[in-house]
Amino acid sequence: MSDPPSRFSPGQTALLVEIPEVQPAVGSWRTRFDTSAAHGVGPHVTVLFPFLPVPVLTPADRADVATIVAAESAFTVTLGACGIFSTDHPAPDILYLVPEPDGPFRRLTGSVAARWPQCPPYGGLIGDPTPHLTVTETAAEADLGAARAAVEPVLPITAPVRGVTMIVFDGSAWRPDAWFPLGDH
Repeated sequence: MSDPPSRFSPGQTALLVEIPEVQPAVGSWRTRFDTSAAHGVGPHVTVLFPFLPVPVLTPADRADVATIVAAESAFTVTLGACGIFSTDHPAPDILYLVPEPDGPFRRLTGSVAARWPQCPPYGGLIGDPTPHLTVTETAAEADLGAARAAVEPVLPITAPVRGVTMIVFDGSAWRPDAWFPLGDH
């Protein structure tokens, strides 16, 4: 079996909050129907993608990310419901878990995007992105329904959020590059 085709470019980076606690509930669905999972990314809520590519990423940029992330307090997230983006959304028919509270994710995305306006969320396709944890993004309607029916009974799932991970695409897979802790305010 060959590797899945990639929509990612070598040297791309992303900032995300990893939530491994949901892997037992969503892992098999993400493996089948989420291209980021096929390239090694675990369950997560995206803070900013794409972020600065490796060739232009400086130590000062990393320090600024650390400062921005530390300004937000660590918190607990509950993923208690499924959502589906509507057909008028730039990425329709994505099944996702809804994180509550979503305010810390929105603040992190807003702060990072404001510091690097050349890196708008999702390349500028979505002006005000909804924080979410993707379960399926390429599933047919029947598979999307089956995924929802399998995942909803195991919700809610609660997890600590302690930091933001920077990942880098090496041409075949995403690899962790840095971890930035949230503050303990």
